[in-house]
Amino acid sequence: MTHDTLFGYLATRFSTHPENLATESLNFVLGKSEAARRAFVRFFRQSGASLPESLAFRTQARGEDQSIPDLVGCDSDGANVFIGEAKFWAGLTDAQPVTYIKSLPSGVDSILAFISPAKRMDSLWMELARRCKAAEIAFAEIPQVAPDLRIAELGDRRFLVLASWKSLLQSLDQALVTQHEHAAAADVVQLAGLCDRMDDDAFLPLASDELTGTTGRRIRDFCGLVDSVTELLVNEGLASTQGVRASAGSGWYGRYMRLCGACCILYFSASKWSSLQSTPLWLGVLSDGWKWVPSPAVREALSGLALEKPPRLVEDKDGIHVPLFLPMAVERDRVLAALMDQVKAVSRLLEPVTSSAASPESGEVQPVMGEDTSCEPPAP
Repeated sequence: MTHDTLFGYLATRFSTHPENLATESLNFVLGKSEAARRAFVRFFRQSGASLPESLAFRTQARGEDQSIPDLVGCDSDGANVFIGEAKFWAGLTDAQPVTYIKSLPSGVDSILAFISPAKRMDSLWMELARRCKAAEIAFAEIPQVAPDLRIAELGDRRFLVLASWKSLLQSLDQALVTQHEHAAAADVVQLAGLCDRMDDDAFLPLASDELTGTTGRRIRDFCGLVDSVTELLVNEGLASTQGVRASAGSGWYGRYMRLCGACCILYFSASKWSSLQSTPLWLGVLSDGWKWVPSPAVREALSGLALEKPPRLVEDKDGIHVPLFLPMAVERDRVLAALMDQVKAVSRLLEPVTSSAASPESGEVQPVMGEDTSCEPPAP
């Protein structure tokens, strides 16, 4: 169901908060059509949760913990057994998902659902899993029962669901057309137009706080963390930057080094931050010739990171990358310590593989940008 609608155009042209428009539009459809409500509940019942079909929906309902979920579904007893969060490209709030999970009622089946663009599902699901793990909330992922649908059991009859806008709206559209509710189906088509535009990474009008706030300072801070961690690694004798220099490209800044003899780059990446995992800093592991094709031995040494929940190893056309997570609400020295711990953990995994390699001071190859270099910089 691909549509270029007037609503989609206007929403992305004039609104800086398209999630709010999408939520209100979805609630409008659910409020006017019983068939839409039944189809909505059936869609989320695929999680295994037995939600009643008679849910009453409302938006922006403030909870006792002062959180304000986008969409809430109440059963006949007034319990909020469904909490829905509409996402396009806005980040998770501090309350998501942990505070919302804790607000779900106990003793009855309940769902916390996130609805996002299909392109964002992988990175968003990993961040949701990471936050649940950090809060010591059970997270038992269920094998996929449908495309663009992720499900995890959280214990106490609670479920976490991540669905794409496309899959949800297709389900509603089919149900409404079958019931000959063409006006409501047309409303769904209009909403799908907005979601299609957001799936295509629409450029939204800039908000004042994006230009006058801390975005620029944060990017500078992230690049500064790259330099500081590199300096600490060198001072502790874990890395060498002899013969190499800082490099940068479109949306990234990094420092090449030999980490325990292994060719690596510590870098900030806006692209990986927005599309892979919710962190701006990464450690790339290269081959001994500064190429983005690590040896089988290096892959084997780091393979355990890929088995963690969520995975702490990303492999793509640019090679192997380890996301480095930044702790929140702490001073810079604590952030540096956390980053150092993560890099050192990787270096310990690499050390057995690289122990027989040439010393970091050999400087045999210099990974600098330019036509005469053999090093391919990352394309974040």
